[in-house]
Amino acid sequence: MSVEMVQTSCGYAVPFLDYAGERDTLDRVTEPLGQDGLHTFWAERNMTTIDGQPSNIFGDTDDAG
Repeated sequence: MSVEMVQTSCGYAVPFLDYAGERDTLDRVTEPLGQDGLHTFWAERNMTTIDGQPSNIFGDTDDAG
């Protein structure tokens, strides 16, 4: 097996163990930002992984960019 990337999550959108409904935390936190604000948030905080590797959060595969 070859693992290229492993990431963690805040867990905001993780379902409950016993299905009790959808979690709304992720929506409540990100909705006020709007699409542009969310992209700005990602650009400021999520461009690299915890170990400094490119996260490709915007789908980029070119590590030079």
